[in-house]
Amino acid sequence: MSKPKIYLAGTKLGNDVHRKFVKETYGEKLTFLDPFEIVLNKESVVKSDLQLIDNSDLLIAFISGVTFGTTMEVMYAKRKGIPTYVITNEIWQDDPWLKYHTTRFFNSIAECMMAVLKRFRLLNDDKEQNKNIYEYGNIWDTINEMMGEKRPNINYEFNCHDTWNTGGSYKKEKDKSKMKKSEDVTRLKTKIKGEKMEEKKDGTFEGVNTNLISKNYSPMIIRKFNAINGWPTYLGIITDYDLSDLDNVFNEAVELCKEKGLIDNNIQHLRNANGVISEYIINYYNSKKPNVLEGLGILMACDKLTISGLYGDFMNHTMCRSEFYSILNMMPHI
Repeated sequence: MSKPKIYLAGTKLGNDVHRKFVKETYGEKLTFLDPFEIVLNKESVVKSDLQLIDNSDLLIAFISGVTFGTTMEVMYAKRKGIPTYVITNEIWQDDPWLKYHTTRFFNSIAECMMAVLKRFRLLNDDKEQNKNIYEYGNIWDTINEMMGEKRPNINYEFNCHDTWNTGGSYKKEKDKSKMKKSEDVTRLKTKIKGEKMEEKKDGTFEGVNTNLISKNYSPMIIRKFNAINGWPTYLGIITDYDLSDLDNVFNEAVELCKEKGLIDNNIQHLRNANGVISEYIINYYNSKKPNVLEGLGILMACDKLTISGLYGDFMNHTMCRSEFYSILNMMPHI
């Protein structure tokens, strides 16, 4: 039985680590038709690409920026009756033309590839179908080290957390920090080989910052405080970390603002206070477990002034932000 043929559409980005990762990780079960493996002149490239699409069973498009060729390939495949799987951010997923010609949208490479394997019945068993698709890793460093490549100065991420990686996202961002890579690389290689990771009692996996499939372990919480001169402050958090000490952490942050003289009638001081509280809470929980705080929203009401500060998922994801403000609108009426 021949392997399904998958056409890889998308603009060439740097060293194309996302293409290499997909081909090396899933090449045993799928045949990938990569147009960039064929060296052609400009006059021949379109005809060659269309022939590859004609011979494919499914098209996967990586759309991380404005592109003419990729969107035309998606349209061509759709008109030929070939399924089109598109990996892009949530904003572009709402484009009517792209939506019309796309069979399914995905926010990450791992999520997309799991759907491809399911479509062609290439998963070994039910356990493999239900495994956490995000455990392949979530950083450029992990993939690049596995392939023996250096990380570029610019991260190409997409989905609004927005890195071309297995967890996927798009934004240009200077490399601000160096992360420990050995454990992540080991974990990634382990998962690719199909070996089982150690699962903890709470359903999360050892070494994984967030339990992305079983979100019942990290629901959004919104806490109301009256610590700033009696005016309400609403705190929204998305994390799977223990929040038993949240009240103490918030009060410590407020005391820090008071020491800095930020709790007064000065608008800019109060804006700065919002930032100080946000930074204090983020640094506190991320020091307990790296990057465990997925999202933080702070809304301060002071007389005729409202100050709102957002971080992480609340800043990047429309649905998280909408849920946060919808609940805030409801809370005074409960």
